[in-house]
Amino acid sequence: MQTRSLWMSVPLTSGVPYLGGPYAAGDFIQPYYATPRANGLGCNPASDVAGGGGTIVSLTVVDNDNQGAPLDFFVFDSFNWTGPADNAPFSIANFSANECLGLVTVKSYVRHGTGLIGFATFPQGPIPYKCGDGGRTLYLGIVTRAPATYGPYPLDVRLGLYTDGFGTPLP
Repeated sequence: MQTRSLWMSVPLTSGVPYLGGPYAAGDFIQPYYATPRANGLGCNPASDVAGGGGTIVSLTVVDNDNQGAPLDFFVFDSFNWTGPADNAPFSIANFSANECLGLVTVKSYVRHGTGLIGFATFPQGPIPYKCGDGGRTLYLGIVTRAPATYGPYPLDVRLGLYTDGFGTPLP
């Protein structure tokens, strides 16, 4: 078993003022990508080998916009799940629900430098996973549970993983 930390920046803008408006409680936060896609934040590499796995043991959020909104992170093992459009109420089809491995919740934050840092709770305990689609990626669907207006700064997300340790470790 090996440990790995993945830091991901959730881009909410294309470098211009964000035009999505404020989020209501229950809205989906779709990261901005130059080529739009509807499957949330890709977390790669979550495994040392294609189709490998491990366990998610921690999740940390740095909120650079100081919103402090409670957030739910739905963990998916497949690129094939489809979320709603950015800033729309979160709902998924039965097919996508079958791809969901678990839920991680960030309920509170502490001041950290010029932003806020939040630590997740795992309502169902640590989340074991096996990367689907023969890949090395997990996907996060992010849902705000209180009104928030995210501006020019990204949310930064850190996943703490115990990986299966098979294959050659990545740097």
